Amino acid sequence: MIYGRRIIFDKQTGFIINKYIDVEGNINKKCRPDKIDFIDVSFNGTPLENAEEYHVDINNKEIVIDKYKEHTETQEEKLIREKQELENQLLLKQNKETGGIL
Repeated sequence: MIYGRRIIFDKQTGFIINKYIDVEGNINKKCRPDKIDFIDVSFNGTPLENAEEYHVDINNKEIVIDKYKEHTETQEEKLIREKQELENQLLLKQNKETGGIL
């Protein structure tokens, strides 16, 4: 059987708890709440791979993404973008020389 992830959160604030598994030393009070709840996210449900920070809206029990991971352009993406830019420049030059509609 295939299961999605279970997100455990503070029922009063929506603070996500399950990403804090091993903790030592002084612990922030919000990491040890008195009341917790959880939601089950369906398999391939809310994509969190690109989420850096998220919480649960305690009113409707939905995931709210607060911050996304910053995207760094890969070498492949850079080459594709540069190729497209060069093709566009060639088309504009050709259009200008032939008196086209661009």
